[in-house]
Amino acid sequence: MQTYLFSIYGEDLADRQDSPTSLPDHDAAWDYGEAIVRGLLRSDLDAHESRLMVIAQGPRVIASIAFNLAALRHPRTLQ
Repeated sequence: MQTYLFSIYGEDLADRQDSPTSLPDHDAAWDYGEAIVRGLLRSDLDAHESRLMVIAQGPRVIASIAFNLAALRHPRTLQ
């Protein structure tokens, strides 16, 4: 298991960092992060789509996910 940090940047949430989460791999981290984004968008219909989730493993950025439902339909790009 690897430990990942999920940080959200944007107008409403300035800089929110969730607790470290242990997951088996980068793909699982992406799926987990995407589920968080979708949940936040469902619970806040006025959510600013300018927010961004950054998934990191220690100091290394693994991926970033825009809070834009159209963008979530595109294939993932892990860094």
